[in-house]
Amino acid sequence: IEMLRSALKTKRTGAELGQQLLDADRVKLEEIRNTELAGAIERHEKTKEQISRMREFERAADELDAGSPATEEPSSEDFAESASASESAGGLEEHASDDLEPCVFEDNPEDDKSSSEDAPDVDDDNGDDDMYEPYDPHAASDGRATEAEEAGDAINVAPMTIEQCISYAGEGDMARDSLSLLDRFSRMFKKPRAASTAAGESAQSEEDQRHRTLVNGKIARECLPLLEERERTHKRDIDTQNRRIEELEHSVAFPYGDPPVLRALKGKCVRQALGQYEFEHCPFETVLQYEHGRRIADLGKFEKLSMDSDSEEVTLHYEKGASCWKGPRRSVAVRLSCGADTAIVDVDEPSRCVYRMTFSTPLACSQRMLDELLPSPTAHDEL
Repeated sequence: IEMLRSALKTKRTGAELGQQLLDADRVKLEEIRNTELAGAIERHEKTKEQISRMREFERAADELDAGSPATEEPSSEDFAESASASESAGGLEEHASDDLEPCVFEDNPEDDKSSSEDAPDVDDDNGDDDMYEPYDPHAASDGRATEAEEAGDAINVAPMTIEQCISYAGEGDMARDSLSLLDRFSRMFKKPRAASTAAGESAQSEEDQRHRTLVNGKIARECLPLLEERERTHKRDIDTQNRRIEELEHSVAFPYGDPPVLRALKGKCVRQALGQYEFEHCPFETVLQYEHGRRIADLGKFEKLSMDSDSEEVTLHYEKGASCWKGPRRSVAVRLSCGADTAIVDVDEPSRCVYRMTFSTPLACSQRMLDELLPSPTAHDEL
């Protein structure tokens, strides 16, 4: 009688705990639905958009590679000749005159020698006879070429991180780290000529765009594998959140009783030695079997709960455990019995790979059990 009274007190505490846990399950369910799952879906969709943008960059670069021959890097002679021709065309009308006789120069080595000896040294202020000084990679510069080379190295050599790829794809400005046509010329000449024609500007703009497209394509090819792996991670996260939602929905709707006293048992694993084996019961989850500390069998995963209407005895059914050799998959029926302590009382195997377990807990005790043990007032009066 004292044991039952103590057990019923424990059961009342368990009922309060079970209600708190059930309320917490409801709150967690809403949190996962509205925050964690929604966030995972949003991240997945954003990554898909980033992948789509990267594929557009890759496709544009592939079409450019397939549709036009590769442009060779211009040589210093080509650049100087183009600039000189542009200058000559611009000043032709200003200096032309029909009254002037054409000048004819005859090759005379002696004249050349004497001219070079007699002519004084004169600095050319406008620098037209030395328009472009050849670029020396080892000489000091204004820093522009160095930045261009650094940008080129970062794109062409250094591996892209996922953070960089997200930044590129998210902002949609892939060209800011690419080398412009002017930067490419700066790598060949220290002082590129500032003057240009409208046609030259148009050609530069075209070449700039082409170069940006190719650079963007290279970045996209490096980033796509990283972004695709990120998309798969987000998809796994979504699947995980959906499984958690399914488990919590099942827990919230499960008949733990009124009040939900049995909810306090969920996940409270008990491991106990019986003979040469050890058994572990995690209520509403699984039952495992051990030998010498090593797990040897999964006896089943929780499937359903049943209750005897007359005795109010609760049985937990575990199915689809490990397969027996040339036999069925293991299963176990766990009968909850009233007891002062939570423990595995006994385990037997009435048929091959079909087990029965008795699991004692104060939460299985009832007021009716106590009432049956207490003497009735009528019997007391008769005595």
